[in-house]
Amino acid sequence: MTYYKRWRLLTLSQLVCTISALPASGCSVSDVDCICRDTQLAQTVSGCMLANCTMQESLQTARVQAEQCKLSRQSKRTEVFTYTIIVYSLAILCVILRIAGKLISKRLSLDDYIVVFAILISALPVACVISSMSLVFLQSACTQANMVQ
Repeated sequence: MTYYKRWRLLTLSQLVCTISALPASGCSVSDVDCICRDTQLAQTVSGCMLANCTMQESLQTARVQAEQCKLSRQSKRTEVFTYTIIVYSLAILCVILRIAGKLISKRLSLDDYIVVFAILISALPVACVISSMSLVFLQSACTQANMVQ
C-alpha cells in the first residue's frame, strides 16, 4: 500500500491531530523518515489522539504508523510471561525459606503469617497477568490464522 493510500485509512480527527503537529516538528507531510524519527511529534500526536479520538481510531493510527515506519511487530508477551513467573517463583522460594528457618528455630511470629498471607494474595494479580497473556496469545494466533486464509 502506498504512502498516501495509508493516510486515506485515517479519519478526519486522526488527520487533524497528525497534520496540526507537523509544523512544529519541521517535518513535511511527505517526509516519512523525519516523521518516523521525531519522538516529540509522536508524543504530541498521541496526546491529541487521547483527547480527541476514540480508542479504535488511536489503534488504527498506531497500525498505520507501524506499517509506515516499519516498526517491529514482535510482541513482548513471552518476556512479560517469563519474567512474571521467575519473579513470583523467587518470591515464593524466599517465603518458603523464611518460614522453614523460623519453624526450625521455633520463632514463628505474626509477621511470618502476614508474609505468607501477602504472597497468597499476590497470586491473584499474577494469575491475571498469566491468563491475560494466554488470552492475548490465543487472540493473536486466531487473527494470524484468519489473515492466512
